[in-house]
Amino acid sequence: EGLDPDQLSRVKLIDEKISVAQMLACVDCLKAFIPMRLHGLIYGISRTIPTVPISYDPKVDGLAKDLDMKACFHIDDFKVEDVVREVEGVINNQEVVDFLQEKKKILQEKTDENRQILEELLEE
Repeated sequence: EGLDPDQLSRVKLIDEKISVAQMLACVDCLKAFIPMRLHGLIYGISRTIPTVPISYDPKVDGLAKDLDMKACFHIDDFKVEDVVREVEGVINNQEVVDFLQEKKKILQEKTDENRQILEELLEE
């Protein structure tokens, strides 16, 4: 519903367990990404792929909010046409890529901080 047959033929759903390397390889091939899980959101941002999350988890909501993401739909109250419209707005949009580059830097800084804290704790 909400997608014409041509659009629907380009949508790919991964519903099997794959490795992180396989997932990142898939994400790298995308023009846009609609993850539902926290790591999917992280993968999309880390690869600077325009990402439009559909959340069922407060962790996804929290990260999207922390990163000032414009759109984060909730599983209980989204419309397919709204998600499609948002995806169409982010595909091939340099402003979105620039935004994600900045958010990627923030995620990397947080990762580095956490790594430092862990190393200090392990030294104690």
